Amino acid sequence: MIKGKKMIKNNTTNFYDFISNENEFCYKFFTLIYNLLKNNSRIIQISGESGSGKSTFAQYLVGHLILNKDNLLTALWINAGSPFSYKRLEHNFNEAPEQLEYIKNNIFLTNISSYFKQQNLINELSSLENFIPINTKLIIFDSISHNFRLKLMEFNELDIKIKLINSFFTEQIYPLQMFASLNRVNLIFIHEVSYKPKLNKNTKFLHKMFDRIDSIMIKLEINEKREKILNLKYHNIEFVSKYRLSNNGFEFIWSESGN
Repeated sequence: MIKGKKMIKNNTTNFYDFISNENEFCYKFFTLIYNLLKNNSRIIQISGESGSGKSTFAQYLVGHLILNKDNLLTALWINAGSPFSYKRLEHNFNEAPEQLEYIKNNIFLTNISSYFKQQNLINELSSLENFIPINTKLIIFDSISHNFRLKLMEFNELDIKIKLINSFFTEQIYPLQMFASLNRVNLIFIHEVSYKPKLNKNTKFLHKMFDRIDSIMIKLEINEKREKILNLKYHNIEFVSKYRLSNNGFEFIWSESGN
């Protein structure tokens, strides 16, 4: 079995002991997430290359957060990139039809197709007159930088690009943070990543700015052996686990043998 020290590094709480089965593994993982969101950060950032399963994992994560044992929640899912997949959601929760039905009924979707529409939505959301579904405690922004990156490509002048980048954070990201803090809402940003030759690795767009936000950082990566690795970091806590994508959606590989 995997011992906790192999999953949690530099954690002084001794949160994990031996893991006996997959259900206990998931319980421990989501207890960690609940505690971090409740007592520390209100933001989760998920990043991963194409094919790593970040959308599948995001739905898996959000579904479990909605089913919080202490208080059933509602989520607002904002799509700026690829459409929301109900089939993917069904795969993640196909063994729990009643939970799946609740999750479906409590994820509210909206799509935005341009930077202008994204700005308007955030203005409405962060204004005093905003209206979101009752008991909404999760707002997921899928491909948060997608429309902005397209807008940025319209200009060649460096000074204009710099002004746009600054306005993106002051007029969109910062208001979202303030809204989340004031209304006790958790934000989840899903990032597209691309290869950066200077860094010799995949990284999210505007990574230097996004990395400054106090967040639970979750990266989904595919290593040289084609193994899928989830890495969660928050201050002195680091969680690492293998995972797989199957007809059952996202699944942690919780034992050394993969059983």
